[in-house]
Amino acid sequence: MKRLLGLVVATLLLSSVNVFAAVNIKFAHGEPEKQSYGVFATMFAENLKKVSNGEMNCTVFPNGVVGSEMVAGQKVKQGTLQMAIVTAANAGSFSPCVNVLTFPYLFSGPEDIMGEKGYLRPGSAFREELTKRILADTGSMRLIAVGTNGFRLLFTKKPVTKMGDLKGIKLRLAASPVMQRTWETWGASAYAMAWSETFTAIQQGVMDAFECPTNILLYNGFYPYTNHVAENLYYCPQIFLILVNERWYQNLSPEQKSFLNEAAAINELEHFAWVQAEYDDVRKQLVNHGVEFHDINDVEQTVAIVDIATQARDSETGTNVGTIGEHVKLIDTVAYTGLAP
Repeated sequence: MKRLLGLVVATLLLSSVNVFAAVNIKFAHGEPEKQSYGVFATMFAENLKKVSNGEMNCTVFPNGVVGSEMVAGQKVKQGTLQMAIVTAANAGSFSPCVNVLTFPYLFSGPEDIMGEKGYLRPGSAFREELTKRILADTGSMRLIAVGTNGFRLLFTKKPVTKMGDLKGIKLRLAASPVMQRTWETWGASAYAMAWSETFTAIQQGVMDAFECPTNILLYNGFYPYTNHVAENLYYCPQIFLILVNERWYQNLSPEQKSFLNEAAAINELEHFAWVQAEYDDVRKQLVNHGVEFHDINDVEQTVAIVDIATQARDSETGTNVGTIGEHVKLIDTVAYTGLAP
């Protein structure tokens, strides 16, 4: 009897170990494996396996095989899918606070995104607040990683070299009210459209243009139909979020959560470096395919950067250390260069 009881206990212990010994994650995204989302997902699967010593593994489902981004996001929210990549412009439908990531000119360059002091770098105050708000808004979606695919550029069937050229252009956008208002202000006719419908709409002329990073133009095969790029319209980066189901996450052991978060942090910085290095190569390939790059150069849209300096000093001390009093007199000499005549 004791021997039988010992076997039962041993079996239970082994089955308990197996529950935590191997976690297999279904990770979905909507792009080809060579495109930025696909590269991120493949990198993440490799990093997770490495940091967990094979205890946690990812099965990646690319190309929207589980459905559109919105569908995949909804499945994560419901708990029928553990993990998915959702572009910020679409994630705003689940958590309105994410729409801030689509504000024009919030980011002045790549370093503002994931550089040493980047807003979205792991551990930043902005990032921590974003994570809290997404969970509060959705109740079931946790942000574990952020990626970027570079800045969104405008792809058109005809050259756009001045802002007036945008008037009347039928432009496909993600479902972001901020982005739609921005482009309508610039004169375009903006339409929210699912990404899965975009290629056919561009190919058949239902839409004249769309905006995305350049590697999408290349890897998704759009360049025969939109072969003009407005290259200097750096108004907004394409940021994507990696979201997991909160209930699934909370059922992981503390060690497994640590593995997941460590792999995510490593992956973000490795992928950011990859995106930076990829742009020049993609641009060369597109030029070889006959794509033309243009700058928007009308004077009315040009901002002159003025080199200006001030030498304010306290009238009593003669230095920039002021005195304390009811009335303080400051003397200043302002010098500037670069003003247009």
